[in-house]
Amino acid sequence: PLTLYWQIAGSHQNLRYELEVVGPDGTVLRQQSDPPGAQWLTEWADGLYLGERAGLYFPPETEPGTYRLRWRLLEDGEPIRGRPFWRPWYTEKVTAGSVTVQPWPLEMTLPDNATPLKDARFGGVIQLAGYDWSRPSADTLAVTLYWRATAAPPENYFSFVHLVNENGDIVAQKGFVPAEGLRPTKGWRAGEIITDPYTLELPPDLPPGTYELRAGLYRPDDGMRPFVTLQGQPQPDNQLILTEVTLP
Repeated sequence: PLTLYWQIAGSHQNLRYELEVVGPDGTVLRQQSDPPGAQWLTEWADGLYLGERAGLYFPPETEPGTYRLRWRLLEDGEPIRGRPFWRPWYTEKVTAGSVTVQPWPLEMTLPDNATPLKDARFGGVIQLAGYDWSRPSADTLAVTLYWRATAAPPENYFSFVHLVNENGDIVAQKGFVPAEGLRPTKGWRAGEIITDPYTLELPPDLPPGTYELRAGLYRPDDGMRPFVTLQGQPQPDNQLILTEVTLP
């Protein structure tokens, strides 16, 4: 979250500000541009302060470090030269403020309640180290996957959990960026355990029977799954059968 406070003196029209997030090496991580104050604001009271609630989005795989904020103001598309108050010269862009990105806590061991898996591989560098499941209510199943990478994965995958009946039909499913959207696979570190929870909503008319819990990974752009093996054996449909569940 970010709150900006603007004060404008004199007559100005068609103003826009540009904000860049600049990395330690000078790389621009993100750019955003908006009218100061609000989209609908066309006139300013002379000298009035105006607060604006804004925000900065940092991709979860952003490298830890200190990122500088760099600003520019434009009127009718032309830069208005400015300066920070401590400098006497004017420039088109002003660097003011910073944001520190901290690394995720490094977890490298499975929790005690997890069921460990031996040599469950998804592609070249990702393993499913274990899982656990429970039934917190009559109409839900809670499933947690525990992923481990042997090296930083080269691309981002979505993870999924399926509940499948005896005919092979999916009766409940969830799929998303791992760890509820917070941990894209490209940001995983070697040896790190990624906790990836899901809650499956069971259909109210689900018949009694034996069901399978299955898990896997897929590319969000084309749905392709990495090659899956368990103890060296290829797994059907490049997904892993975790366990059988008897319902109700």
